[in-house]
Amino acid sequence: MLKAFNLNEEEYSLIDYTNSITIPWVMQKRYDIAFKKHEYKDEKLEEYINIFIKHYSKIYEQNNLYFKAEILWDEYAIGIYFKVLKEKPNEDITWKKESNIKNFLKLSHDETIENLFIQKDIKGFEADGFYVVKPNEYKNWHKAIGYLDFYEFDDAILKAGR
Repeated sequence: MLKAFNLNEEEYSLIDYTNSITIPWVMQKRYDIAFKKHEYKDEKLEEYINIFIKHYSKIYEQNNLYFKAEILWDEYAIGIYFKVLKEKPNEDITWKKESNIKNFLKLSHDETIENLFIQKDIKGFEADGFYVVKPNEYKNWHKAIGYLDFYEFDDAILKAGR
């Protein structure tokens, strides 16, 4: 039935978020779905990341630069550092298990762990890229949220270029 609406990938992801997370979580009180943990090397997490890689790889390759995502994964939090590189990486996405949650904060110089659980995310920029750290909950890393985060970063990058 959805095919009749000619939805693009972004619109489809929003409908999927509503059907697979919002309705079960809010309407059916199925908290286990929204707060489910992503496993190490979860493909759903890579769907979130690929939104950024598809867009920024095209831009940076025009300037002989490359774009890569480094994932710090833990049972309780996930951090992704999107890096701009001068040399082509072997992989667009690399994974690392991180057992000490304090190491996630190396990505953010002035943030605290409390901010992660109060704000639900920490985002920022470095000289060679940008990062996002969020609790390891399915609802935080869905592809639809990836689009929201992408637009937030893209807007900040465009404003910084003025």
